[in-house]
Amino acid sequence: MPSTTTDYYEILGVPRDASQPDIQRAYRKLARQWHPDVNADPEAEETFKRVNEAYETLSNPKKRAEYDEPPAAPGIRLEDLFGGLFGGFASAVADIQVGLELSVEESYAGGPRHFTLRTLSGIREIDVELPPGIADGDMVRVPAGEGEQGDVYLVIQLIPHERYLIEGRDVTVELPVAPWEAVLGAKVPVETPGGVFDVRVPEGSASGRRLRLRGKGLPNPRGGAGDLYAELKVVAPRKLSKADRELWQKLAETSDFNPR
Repeated sequence: MPSTTTDYYEILGVPRDASQPDIQRAYRKLARQWHPDVNADPEAEETFKRVNEAYETLSNPKKRAEYDEPPAAPGIRLEDLFGGLFGGFASAVADIQVGLELSVEESYAGGPRHFTLRTLSGIREIDVELPPGIADGDMVRVPAGEGEQGDVYLVIQLIPHERYLIEGRDVTVELPVAPWEAVLGAKVPVETPGGVFDVRVPEGSASGRRLRLRGKGLPNPRGGAGDLYAELKVVAPRKLSKADRELWQKLAETSDFNPR
């Protein structure tokens, strides 16, 4: 089980240079393992809280940077040295580079964005049209207007999502299915950032199987869209009616299937 350390990287079991997808994968694995609803260990609830606390910090680029950054010298503000994000100060002499945080849904949709940037020379109003599918790390140039010094370069930062794992332009989402849907096969809806789509669950599927929806991942303003992967998670009913229990009991008595 995770230790009682306060090192968030150690709690999640990832290196300090772990990527956001690595952090999200580690969190999902630990959250499933230590959720109090599925783990009877007396320390499960406390462990689950530590895992969530670590993920809340490391999944947010700004919070992670603050966690990793050693304290600045007294009287010196980091935003004065390097330029802030929105609402902070940025250099008024040369080009300005700032981070723009977007949700996965905002990245899919694109569209107009307006914000105010405070520089050392005053207030600067920024209007930009983002293309659908702008990805993490992409840079958008906003040319300097009349009387303004330097262009603004927006560096896109996708906010980690609790449901969607983004890897490049591919998107993975967990898809819960009932045992009978996994065994018999079924057509089930899967919610994606681009809308709800039906996916065919093949007969005899097990947890962890990945179903590919070609072209349903993150759009690409310069080419083909990524793919979406629905990762199956077979979920057993927690409460059974008398009739349901009798059916499951009959199946247990008559089936010759042995998973071991």
